[in-house]
Amino acid sequence: MNANVERTLVVGCGDRFAHDDAAGLIVVDELRKRSDLECELRTVEAGVPSTIVEEVTRAKLLVVLDSVESSGPAGTFHCVRLPSASVKPRHPLFPAGTIQTSSAGPKTFLIGIAAADCTPGPGLSPKVQIAVEQLVQDFPRYLKLAQELTADPPIHEKG
Repeated sequence: MNANVERTLVVGCGDRFAHDDAAGLIVVDELRKRSDLECELRTVEAGVPSTIVEEVTRAKLLVVLDSVESSGPAGTFHCVRLPSASVKPRHPLFPAGTIQTSSAGPKTFLIGIAAADCTPGPGLSPKVQIAVEQLVQDFPRYLKLAQELTADPPIHEKG
């Protein structure tokens, strides 16, 4: 990672044994095969102890990839700054009121994929599989969107 780029941490969340709930994990698995991304990639798997809190505190921008419950069709993307009243990740990384909502923590952005089926079992539903492939392919564009939507407004000097 370029030392001049602010530290961006991308965290895929989910459960590999609950169909579409694995979407965030699979996206990060695929992104690890790329060499053109200026970010750090991590996963947080349901039921697996994690030390992610320490890494998050060092990030300027945290991008969470997770499946979401949605009234929209399966495979729909939801891109929002967290905390959000409209969309919530299925796997909050931290208890309410801690890092992701703290002014001292990183700016946090969710790229959620609307799930069709999070019951126990392997594999993604067809629409979520297509969404995962699209997100992996277009990830630099989504990362730029996250950076733009979480940027501090410009400071205008009076003169």
